[in-house]
Amino acid sequence: MTALLNAAQRAGVQVETGVAVSRFEQASGHVRLLQEQADGSEQPLGDFAALILAGSTRSILRGQMQVRQ
Repeated sequence: MTALLNAAQRAGVQVETGVAVSRFEQASGHVRLLQEQADGSEQPLGDFAALILAGSTRSILRGQMQVRQ
């Protein structure tokens, strides 16, 4: 993971860590990340070209992927 992070940073990719993403929506050409607020509402975090799931296999986001695992 360190090699991927370092390469992304050298390429000028915006990298955000420590952000709790509760859900994502895949669309043509982008991925929208959402964060659940304390009151249960969702706040969009933005649209991104890619999402790299590097968490555990029990991640709640992994089940939302539209690719076979």
